[in-house]
Amino acid sequence: MNLQELFRRSFAIWWRVRSLWVAGAIAALFGYSEYGANLNVQWRSSSPMPIQPGDTSPFDQFLADPQLAWLINNLTTIIVFIVVISLAWAIVGGLVSAMANGAMIRIADGVERDQPTDLGSGLSVGVAHMLPIFLIGIILALPILLIVGAGFVILGGAILQAFSGRMDDPASALPALFGAIACFIPLALLGAVLGIVLGLIGRLSIRACVIEGLGTLASIGRGWGLFRRNLGSTLLLWLLMAILGMVLSALLGVPSLALLLPITSGMASQGFAGIPALAVIGLVIYGLVVNVGIGGALTGLSATIWTLFYRSLLEREGAVL
Repeated sequence: MNLQELFRRSFAIWWRVRSLWVAGAIAALFGYSEYGANLNVQWRSSSPMPIQPGDTSPFDQFLADPQLAWLINNLTTIIVFIVVISLAWAIVGGLVSAMANGAMIRIADGVERDQPTDLGSGLSVGVAHMLPIFLIGIILALPILLIVGAGFVILGGAILQAFSGRMDDPASALPALFGAIACFIPLALLGAVLGIVLGLIGRLSIRACVIEGLGTLASIGRGWGLFRRNLGSTLLLWLLMAILGMVLSALLGVPSLALLLPITSGMASQGFAGIPALAVIGLVIYGLVVNVGIGGALTGLSATIWTLFYRSLLEREGAVL
């Protein structure tokens, strides 16, 4: 199957089988959405700094805030609470996303096999393969976490060493700081490249798990083998999908500007009190519609494209489907 036929066939399936849209929305609701709009709001205060003799410095005023004092006194408890909640959400969101991913793969594959493609059938298969898909994601993410973690440790340690005892002369620490950055950049680039490669292997591996019924490690081995033997076509499809994703995300983000402008202008002129409530509500609703609704539906399209691509790789190698 050439890429033109792959996209045509995938779009036809996605447009006809709306259960793919719902499964994609479930995945997007728990953090796995390949398309969406960036709705960040940035604000810089233009309040004048006190410069008169005898005035309290902004830093002292900041430390005198009772709410800040409470945060500092309970910092350890707050950090532990945030870490626990974040880990719990990551696990729950990862498992639900894995289930939805399995459902989308099963539904798209079921169309080609003339099998049931309703949401219930897809979710039942997704639940059965939820844990292996989740573990595949964790195993393939570990090298990236180790590289990124090592990079930040090196950078942080170098910064602390560079500025230790030199706060009276920060310029003397610049050579060491630049050296730390020079060490960090190659690790960051390596992590980015490795992330792309492992992400593609992961896409193939979870399809090996659902379509061929392989276990966690066997699926990763299968994904690596298919990626290595079909490197050119896999990277080409990834590039096309990346370009499509950037274009769609940019288009989806344009309408949000009409909502962001009154928010940012109100914050700049009157602070938080100047934020129009209707604009905030509209931005939240638009974010949910775009990132969960539209983004989730388009995630179903992406899952269909990669599933049919995986099937074409198996057919190319003469595997029994």
